[in-house]
Amino acid sequence: MSRSAVEFRPATPADAHDLAPRLRALDAAEVRAAGSEPLPALISAIEQSLDARAAVHAGRVVMLFGYSAPDPFGDVASPWALGSPEVVRLLPSHSRFARDYLRQVRRLYPSLVNFVDARNKPAIRWLRHIGFEIAEAAPFGPLGSPFHKFEAGDVLA
Repeated sequence: MSRSAVEFRPATPADAHDLAPRLRALDAAEVRAAGSEPLPALISAIEQSLDARAAVHAGRVVMLFGYSAPDPFGDVASPWALGSPEVVRLLPSHSRFARDYLRQVRRLYPSLVNFVDARNKPAIRWLRHIGFEIAEAAPFGPLGSPFHKFEAGDVLA
């Protein structure tokens, strides 16, 4: 899968409907552990984001990502990304894109922070690979499932 075969564009609620039934099992489990279901979580993420993007390959959404900020005038943003099984083939060739995108976000919000399900090992590896620091797991969400807090490290400065 070449980079030219992937389109990055603003995300829409229709993209959430496209991706939700094909969400990676670990991403779906993470969403549920945080207290939601895939479709409402994706729609909410898009609606609450200051920027939400879709990665589209062959007419299908393979990943939705973006960031929200609890206080748009503050200095903290929460990046997020959820994908289909096909996204695994995209990640190795798109790490530079991810870092560049997050550096742009970090110019607006110096602190990038969110949480990842401790069971989602591929996501944790990816977050480390693109420059996030991963804290020890702690109870999170309505079920008290173990999640790791992740924050932008020096690589993303």
